[in-house]
Amino acid sequence: MKFGPTDAVFEGFRITRQKPVLLLWLGLVYAVISAITVALAYQSFVELMGFVATIQAGQEPDEALAMQLLGAYGRVIAVALPLSLVASAIIWPAIVRSVLTPEDSRFGYLRLGRDELNTFVVVLALSLVWVAALVLAGAIVGLAALAGVAFAVLTGLLVFFGLVAFALWFGVKFSLAVPITVAEKRIAIMDSFRMTKGHFWPLLGMAFLAGILSFGVNLLVNIIAMPFAAISGGGFGLLTGQGVTALTIIGFIGTVVLSLLMASAQALILYAPFVSAYRMLKQS
Repeated sequence: MKFGPTDAVFEGFRITRQKPVLLLWLGLVYAVISAITVALAYQSFVELMGFVATIQAGQEPDEALAMQLLGAYGRVIAVALPLSLVASAIIWPAIVRSVLTPEDSRFGYLRLGRDELNTFVVVLALSLVWVAALVLAGAIVGLAALAGVAFAVLTGLLVFFGLVAFALWFGVKFSLAVPITVAEKRIAIMDSFRMTKGHFWPLLGMAFLAGILSFGVNLLVNIIAMPFAAISGGGFGLLTGQGVTALTIIGFIGTVVLSLLMASAQALILYAPFVSAYRMLKQS
């Protein structure tokens, strides 16, 4: 089977049409991970929501409040990042199975086993490389600042464009790491580098098209969710226990459900094409 980017890019939509209940299963994973994140960083979420309320009220935040915001944001990130890796290690193998073995749809293709552990290792390794690239970029800009503002600005622009180019190259070259890992039951990182050889531009074009489709779905769901978000007041009242009514609860539930379904849809739209690309490249 010859690799066709335009054929692979709609794989997420095909899966959703054939197995719409998969959105609910993936949404359940996102719901559990989100609930754990809120439980572990509850106070920090309250502080962040309070800061947003202050801005919306037209008040000027002082330096102490800004530092409090940075601290709260850092604590949320410290909790959310590891849990997001766990979510990826559970959801991505499920998407791989939905494409490669669609007949085995038990529990929405979700499992907890060796595939998920291998995927976690792969995702963690790739994430560390990306973090190292960000740290290196920051260090270069920081050193350039010692030579003057003009040189720092020029260096910052060059580093920014270089970082974007690296992100595109890195993302494409290792985009098949998880499909290979799950399909072949082993940790496979450099295999993706080799398999994508000669297919960089088609894969990049496919990713670009998938991003456009994902943006369209995101925009549509956000339009639908706007009334629910307005009714719920952004969920601030439920976090603090103030001004909670039946209407705000309904609005909050509607917002959360739509957000979870949107996250599930975006995961399928963005990642299923790469699983389909792996299948095509493997067969060819």
